[in-house]
Amino acid sequence: MPKSTLETMRESVDALLALTGLQRQQLARAIDLPKYAVSRRQSGGSPWSFDEADAIARTFGISTLSLLAGPKEACDAYASHRGRTILELVSTRRKPTAATEAAQVTTPAAPVPPAPGG
Repeated sequence: MPKSTLETMRESVDALLALTGLQRQQLARAIDLPKYAVSRRQSGGSPWSFDEADAIARTFGISTLSLLAGPKEACDAYASHRGRTILELVSTRRKPTAATEAAQVTTPAAPVPPAPGG
């Protein structure tokens, strides 16, 4: 069964928030809604209105159709609006995690001497 338009929009909003690092509270201010209203809409407790979808799209500089098309389309439109590829944007937003830092190969500056008595 295909996803509803509202579910797709919620996924697009979450993807754009993750990509940009914007918080729900900041989005709420940008579209002139209380934070709890954004949270309710994103959790599915209340539907987004067409006017709110338009305001969200304007906030991210994308078309409402891109927002409603899905997270990939919304993020691609955001990246295109910025004149960059989505990979460029993601690489500048990605914060190192313990897993990614552990996966990086590093060469120690000098060998560590053995512990005394060991």
